[in-house]
Amino acid sequence: MDLYFDAETHLLVRIDWRSDIHRFSKFQEHDGAKYPAKCIGYKKSTGKPWYFTEVLEVTRLDKLPEGLER
Repeated sequence: MDLYFDAETHLLVRIDWRSDIHRFSKFQEHDGAKYPAKCIGYKKSTGKPWYFTEVLEVTRLDKLPEGLER
């Protein structure tokens, strides 16, 4: 697995894992945490995108579900 970070912001912008490339963009901030609102996955063999995702809404939980610890 290869991780790529932006030199200025130090945010993770790309992951190369196995036969896929995952590119992160459109960083947003919610309650002080930054996250990539868009991700596009590419196949290394073709260089063509094979999936697109976009975070439309983020809601912080009041408490963690039972069984999960912080």
